[in-house]
Amino acid sequence: MLVIVAGIAVFAQLADWVTDQAAVTRFDLSVDAALHARATPTGLRIAKGVSFLGGPAAMAFLMAAGALYLLVRRERLLLQGWLIAFIGGGALDWALKTTFRRARPAFPDAFVHVLGYSFPSGHAMGSLIGFGMLAYVVAHQVRRRRMALLAAILAATLTLAVGLSRLYLGAHYPSDVLAGFAAGIAWLGASISALEATVPRPAAA
Repeated sequence: MLVIVAGIAVFAQLADWVTDQAAVTRFDLSVDAALHARATPTGLRIAKGVSFLGGPAAMAFLMAAGALYLLVRRERLLLQGWLIAFIGGGALDWALKTTFRRARPAFPDAFVHVLGYSFPSGHAMGSLIGFGMLAYVVAHQVRRRRMALLAAILAATLTLAVGLSRLYLGAHYPSDVLAGFAAGIAWLGASISALEATVPRPAAA
């Protein structure tokens, strides 16, 4: 519950700053401009690859693959929670973007051309939910705490890398990415809390 409340509180504060055009918007512009000026061809190739891992196509594949795995293993409740986390997270991202309607960063020589609104970052939010749920399923299935911890660390690392890649590519402002993480962790926390209350967990070794 603390994680959920913290995520909502951080998102609400960022949304207030962005709506009021507070100092955070000047910070956003300065960070994006600095990254854009220092970008290299190699860095852009890496950023595009990392960004793809947190994009809609990759998350849809992860959702389908995970659903198939849980279906084969007859984990009915876990399957339902898995699908709700992904589909609900996507719906929440759309609703928030539509509500705030923030324009994306604009550069004369843009590295990527992205449609849609900017706040919050869908890649940041989606990857946090997707990789977070994957880590949770791994932790639920394995009996070794070290494997569960490793899955959590890898999920966090991938999620952070995706968020940074969106900044490097100039597709989002820092506050967009932070808001995506905040909304994502709130939704992930709610999804996992519901699952913890309904799905029995194997004893850890």
